Amino acid sequence: MKYEHLKIFLDKGINIIPLKLDKTPNIKAWSSYQKDMFPLTEDVKKFKNVGVICGSVSGSLEVIDVDLKYDLKGDLFERYQELVNLFNPDLIDRLVICKTVNDGLHIIYRCDVIGGNVKLAQRPAEGDEIKHGDKVKVLIETRGEGGYIVSYPSEGYEVIQGKLLNPPRISPDERELLLNCARALDEMPSEVIGDKVKVDWKSTGKPPWEDYNERTDLLDFMVGRGYSIVRQKGDVTFIKRPGNDVKSAYSGNYNSTYNVVTIFSTSTEFEANKSYNAFGAYAQVFCGGDVKQATKQLKELGYGDVPEDKYKKTDEEIEFVDENSFLSGESDDEMIDKFARGELPLGLSTGYKLLDRHFRFKRKKFNIIGGHANLGKSTIIWYLSLLSNILHGWKWAIYSSENEAWTIKKTLMEFLVGKSVDRMTHIEREKSKKYINENFKIIELDDILSYREVLEYISKIKKTTNIDACLIDPYNSLRFDYSDMDRKLSTYEFHYTVSNVFKKWAKVNDCTIYLNMHGVTEALRKVHSSGDFKGHITPLNAADLEQGGMWVNRCDDLIIAHRYIHHEEFRTRTELHVKKVKEEFSGGRPTPHESPVTLTMKNLYDFYSFYDENDYSPLRDWFKINILGERNEIREQYENYTPPSNNDFQDEINYTRGNTLRRTSIDDEPPF
Repeated sequence: MKYEHLKIFLDKGINIIPLKLDKTPNIKAWSSYQKDMFPLTEDVKKFKNVGVICGSVSGSLEVIDVDLKYDLKGDLFERYQELVNLFNPDLIDRLVICKTVNDGLHIIYRCDVIGGNVKLAQRPAEGDEIKHGDKVKVLIETRGEGGYIVSYPSEGYEVIQGKLLNPPRISPDERELLLNCARALDEMPSEVIGDKVKVDWKSTGKPPWEDYNERTDLLDFMVGRGYSIVRQKGDVTFIKRPGNDVKSAYSGNYNSTYNVVTIFSTSTEFEANKSYNAFGAYAQVFCGGDVKQATKQLKELGYGDVPEDKYKKTDEEIEFVDENSFLSGESDDEMIDKFARGELPLGLSTGYKLLDRHFRFKRKKFNIIGGHANLGKSTIIWYLSLLSNILHGWKWAIYSSENEAWTIKKTLMEFLVGKSVDRMTHIEREKSKKYINENFKIIELDDILSYREVLEYISKIKKTTNIDACLIDPYNSLRFDYSDMDRKLSTYEFHYTVSNVFKKWAKVNDCTIYLNMHGVTEALRKVHSSGDFKGHITPLNAADLEQGGMWVNRCDDLIIAHRYIHHEEFRTRTELHVKKVKEEFSGGRPTPHESPVTLTMKNLYDFYSFYDENDYSPLRDWFKINILGERNEIREQYENYTPPSNNDFQDEINYTRGNTLRRTSIDDEPPF
């Protein structure tokens, strides 16, 4: 080797050591040069081969070593490159690639985050390889801290892409992509977590884990946990963990043929580089990997077949005072006849014709109104509660830990009067304040309540005031205060129990519960890819709610509220997507996917309110006529009203949570 050729490595910040022809170090204690640069002298005879030291001493240099001589298919690099290009088409082209003496490849780069020497893809040994004592053959591995490679200008080594002395610096996310794509080519058969369940199943029937594996789409399970689908290729779907917002990244893959998921990332609840079936994933997520606890939970949720449970074993015969007391009887037959005659009462009107087709106020129900945070979801719920009050006399209890009581009252007063509090007359302010205080009981405490405590407080209010409905806003602000019973439950079971308690409490207490729920973080990253709302956050899907489909299954009615707060034209318009109506025979049905009910906040004839597509609001002038006793010609004017163009408005209404009515010039930026 020439001195000049070796010195240029050191000048470029790449440390080297002399190697023998067999690729072993030709010096003692070469590890000291993992920190210190090699002291090159005029005597370079020890450099039979040039060794490049990887790691921080060479500027955080890392190498992916692709050993093609062990590739039985003959297209290992092509498959690897195709996989990387699927996510980042120009990444491979930016890297340094060198051919080795055995026709292998060194893919070289620098990165602020590197590791040690890690095997990424292997295959089982075959034939003569096994006879020679080999069990596996490494296909792809890394060389990082504590490692070195043989490099050009060693004989048989060649630079085929890029500049060896100036390797590019890539981002940690790009490095993770390179490593994950290599891991995806691993051919070693791995044990699937959840496949061999060591649980003593004392039954002749199908065990819960087998039943759960057969009935569960694991990809849907992962999406429900906040994972997003990145790409699909054949029977493999590449997925990305929650919280990873890198567009070209992925964190693992799902194989539809085997219904197995493999996660490469170390930033999840799953063990990295391990495969899970549906049961294994359930046990890991909800039971910390405890398969016995997972088996117990799934059995209680109805999974598995235990034929011996069909025969109740008792010491004494059960006695009934009335042998027919537990059977369906004449009252149910009467309901069927009423339904046939069309005599079952409909739910109560919202005041809006189009909304009534899809949603109505009904008693004894457990309803959910979901949506992204900070889009005015609480505001539209308060507005609907006021509609139920003025149209049907419903009285409400409200627990909203994220909003101060006075701001909720202020908002309700402003909806009632149709103007902001600072524009009300003294009489309007005092009478609207009195009306709201009489009809809305707002719980305000310094402590954060648990779900049980909220229901206890509402029950106390019901002893003195006839409460028809209550709002719990939002669910994720409640304190998880476990009772003795709850402590025995997993997280999933706990939330499922809460949903059952809400549903039963509403029925027993003749009080409809409205629960405000946010979506999972991953849903915030879903945006429209085209059309008028390209780039804007999409409305939640039902499964995007916290804890996913469990709440959808348990509630009676489900509405998703959405607003495009950054859209110049539609920022004051609220969409109501009715996702579920349990009892359509009493009124209501889901809205079409692309046709939600829309209500727009604006000012018509000096009355701020939510107006439908016909510029109608049920609240308009209700306060003037029914509370102030005014009789005038406003109603007649309103019925014949033709809305002016936007240029004719002097100001418009923009609203945010906690400050609903705000006067602002039409030219001002929206205050949210």
